[in-house]
Amino acid sequence: MIFPWAVVPFSYCFSYIYTKESTAQTFTIYQNILLGSIGSIVTFALRMVEGTALWGDRVMWAMRFTSPAFGLCNSIIYSAEKVFMYKQRDENRMDIDWRYPGREELLPNPIEHEDVLHLTSLGGDFLVLGLHAVFWTVLFIYIESRPDGELEKMFSFTNRFGLPSKKSNEELQLDQDVMDEEKRIQNGEVKDSLVSADKFRKVYRVPFGKPILAVEKASFTVRPGECFALLGINGAGKSTTFKSLTNEILPTEGTITVKGKDVTKEFETIRHKLGYCPQSDALFNGVTVREHLKFYAEIKGIPPHMQDKLV
Repeated sequence: MIFPWAVVPFSYCFSYIYTKESTAQTFTIYQNILLGSIGSIVTFALRMVEGTALWGDRVMWAMRFTSPAFGLCNSIIYSAEKVFMYKQRDENRMDIDWRYPGREELLPNPIEHEDVLHLTSLGGDFLVLGLHAVFWTVLFIYIESRPDGELEKMFSFTNRFGLPSKKSNEELQLDQDVMDEEKRIQNGEVKDSLVSADKFRKVYRVPFGKPILAVEKASFTVRPGECFALLGINGAGKSTTFKSLTNEILPTEGTITVKGKDVTKEFETIRHKLGYCPQSDALFNGVTVREHLKFYAEIKGIPPHMQDKLV
């Protein structure tokens, strides 16, 4: 019961290390297999061998804090093999007593308690899983709240490189109309705009790698009644710009506003006013049109008594 509450926020928080969803998913799967199943099996084997039993006990406690998956697998192995563990550890302890009289501390027996909730039994796994659940949930809430827009920098310690230097207008080879639009934004001449980006810059921090500059000094506005098209070659930063408009990612520098409100600070007030159709199919298989509309009506906060009429 504790494991889902621990592993879900744990996986979510660690996904921020990666820039691609597929990489994060692959890492999570292999991490759970390596630390969870394989790690618990290796630790169990170490604890059953006389020469490595003491180190096995220490490794077990260290591994408990590395991943919630280890706590789950370790508790399953304990429940299935605890009778064998009692017997084997007692034999190892008796052998040490015979070879080293008075030195039973060489192999303290942490399985001498039959109470399954004792810290030396399942209680240790339950306790650490509970700590995982609390810690990663608090961090998850912090990530979602993103105070002061600093959350994306939380894993910047893995980056050995500084941010790329800013480019001038000459280096960017900006068209005159683009520079004129930037000046209008800076002079406050576009207060009636629905969407506005002012010197928007986005740099992706890559763990243990060089940062990737996705967008540099983008400025534009969308006024009421306009149909605005954002054009560019592959890799020009179109998707990055739209992700910032919907607050999916944070700008490295610059501001983006929707109806005069900063999307990084007041997104909750403008969330219901945004509609976004991604490049990939956003429909669910096996769900009818009516069910889709009801689902999105719930997301947009439409009162239940109005949903049937609007749908």
